[in-house]
Amino acid sequence: MTTFATDESAGLTLDDRERAAWAQYADTLRTLGTVAYAQAEPPAWEHLQEELAEIALARAEAPSDVPAF
Repeated sequence: MTTFATDESAGLTLDDRERAAWAQYADTLRTLGTVAYAQAEPPAWEHLQEELAEIALARAEAPSDVPAF
């Protein structure tokens, strides 16, 4: 059985959400030059950490008999 964390993530497993968060982080920074990267990376990292914390909380709240994919 798949565990869903929030209405926002309807249709996505927790692993899907984690992969998407990392992909968004990488995509945000991928093509930036040095100066733009230096400016964009701190808020992108902060956003990633917030997303990962929400996912970790959802995993912790998932019933223990249901795998939190």
